[in-house]
Amino acid sequence: MNGTTLQALRLSLGYTPQEAAYMVAAVPLATWKNWESNAQPIPDEIENTLRNLVSYKRQLIEVARGQLLHICNVQGMPESLSLTYYGTETDWLTQQDATAVQWKPHCMAMAALAEEFPVIELVLFDNNAYQSWLDGRLDSQLMRDQWASVVTR
Repeated sequence: MNGTTLQALRLSLGYTPQEAAYMVAAVPLATWKNWESNAQPIPDEIENTLRNLVSYKRQLIEVARGQLLHICNVQGMPESLSLTYYGTETDWLTQQDATAVQWKPHCMAMAALAEEFPVIELVLFDNNAYQSWLDGRLDSQLMRDQWASVVTR
């Protein structure tokens, strides 16, 4: 991988150079900039991490696309479909098994879905409102999606 490819993948995942240096590679910003400018070779582990994050983002899009197309085939095109959008890393990390490095790729995937499907409404996650709505029930992605659909009504 060369520096231009590194930069393009970083941008496709929504990271600034500072975020990528900190979250993806755990290196000083100067090191990341050296990689992007081809002043230093890019370690294989960094290339693998970025490629895995791109795959993660692509998988999110493909799964959601498949689910929406299934809904359309069974029920017809919905007027709207609400998806939870995590505007902050802190809110993102309220999910079980979520990692900080996944947050920006998730944001980019949600944006790509909203671009592709005009019926998608992104609902900004509000942990306090969600916890109040949850009212002691078990947290899950399904519950978060149900909350998002209720919030938009």
